[in-house]
Amino acid sequence: MAITKGYIKNSRISLSNIELFLVVFLSGTLNATSLFEFMGLGNLSTLIKIAFYTILFLSFFLLVLKKLLIRNLSFNYKYWIILFLGVALKIFILFIQNPSNVLPGGKFFSLVITFGMDFILMVYLSNVIKTIRDVKISVYGLGLGLSLTAMIPILLFPELIGYRVSVVQGFTFIGGFWNASVISFISVGWLLIAVGIFEKNKSGKTLLYSIFCLIIFGGVAGLSRAILLSTLISLIVYLFFSKKISKYIKTIILGIIIFTIIIYFFPTVYSNFSERLDDGLNVEEEPRVEIWKDYLESIKDYVFFGEIEGNFTIYSSTAQGPHSVLFNWIVHFGLLGLIGFIYLIKGLLSSIKAIKSKFPIETSAAIYAWVAAYLAVALINQTGFEQLTVFAGFGIILGWGNINSSSKLE
Repeated sequence: MAITKGYIKNSRISLSNIELFLVVFLSGTLNATSLFEFMGLGNLSTLIKIAFYTILFLSFFLLVLKKLLIRNLSFNYKYWIILFLGVALKIFILFIQNPSNVLPGGKFFSLVITFGMDFILMVYLSNVIKTIRDVKISVYGLGLGLSLTAMIPILLFPELIGYRVSVVQGFTFIGGFWNASVISFISVGWLLIAVGIFEKNKSGKTLLYSIFCLIIFGGVAGLSRAILLSTLISLIVYLFFSKKISKYIKTIILGIIIFTIIIYFFPTVYSNFSERLDDGLNVEEEPRVEIWKDYLESIKDYVFFGEIEGNFTIYSSTAQGPHSVLFNWIVHFGLLGLIGFIYLIKGLLSSIKAIKSKFPIETSAAIYAWVAAYLAVALINQTGFEQLTVFAGFGIILGWGNINSSSKLE
């Protein structure tokens, strides 16, 4: 517990703190891009993107420059390097087939930008997070940015609470109107709890827990079975690793209170969700199962390098994405991509073990719950494969674990 006793003796905010906050906050707000465009605020969305890219690129460049100039500074790369090589190899293969496809304006340029930003953000966070203050700034910033994905719909479009819709007033939301809240939950949800456990400031603790509840409700408001499954599984994991009977009792009481509030204040959510769950799950008719069968039947065609020409959905009879993070990595980037992803998850678990040695057991339990919540969604959905804020979560956990292993505590 030593890390919590001497926490931030010097409370002055530095330029690097502001830089870190802006990077994670802006990355979180980008998750609300579709909402901004739906409201006719496309210019605001563009402005946020430009600000984020500019600050992230500049910050990453300075980080690399510092590492090169000061030779004794270590570079945290162990757990993401295999995945990076898998992605780089596939982009190279696409490039040598037709260079114009991966250059600006090409049909695969978006792939380069998406994973380029994902890796730069993850690498940046895993290397600049060196103190507990950095962890708190990262989680607060990411949480505040992502809270917009639930706050905007709830405040401005309350009539859509309790309805699962993808097209609103002619505007199509990929994954559904409330899907951004699901992404927010798996990106930062349990990290908010992890920091809230040792947060001494009551206002800060309240803010963290409020954002946690807000983004969960955003997913529930859209009748997402994925977020319900993710919440239940991650909660079980949290209780298992926290190893405290009092936590079980408090959680049961809190669950009853939340359930009562939803029934009383949001009857539409309860009735529509109940109807959706009453339909049950017929495995033989589940679209995901059919999609997985399609991809499994053709696995020998893409197992080594992914779909060689980059047409990632040709193996689905309905032209659907794989709807599983494991299938996604292997069909896009081949065996190296899949191995790299599994090794990255191993790195997260190793980081949690390091965190466990210096923080309250509930903190490490909450981060285990984060991994469980993420995998519960990512393994059966498209969501969780390439989302920027998920990679931000990876970076925060890897950096957090490195604090403990290097004993650079503040």
